[in-house]
Amino acid sequence: MEQLRNRRSRKEGTRLGKSRKQEDRVARAVRGRRTLASGALDFDKGDVVSGNRKWRIECKRTDKDRMTIKREWLVKIMKESRGKIPALNIQIGDVEFYLVRPEEFSYIYEKA
Repeated sequence: MEQLRNRRSRKEGTRLGKSRKQEDRVARAVRGRRTLASGALDFDKGDVVSGNRKWRIECKRTDKDRMTIKREWLVKIMKESRGKIPALNIQIGDVEFYLVRPEEFSYIYEKA
């Protein structure tokens, strides 16, 4: 048990550890869960699925002061959403945003 705890604490400062922390934070925010194997399995894609099962979220992050948003990320999450609402969570340093399609933005805007 002590070895497992030490292994986890060593990963926290790594890129993988920071990405998992981001996915955990997003999962808590949408009352959902991280996907198995971070979306590597055919039946559980994306990084996070919301608790109400309506959203599928891909997470990307960097510690640098800029990030290039790649079209392939957006196409990937749209394709993998399988009827759920696709979203991209990006974190650039300590700034965090969600990117959604115009139809989801309009819906959210109307509900606000």
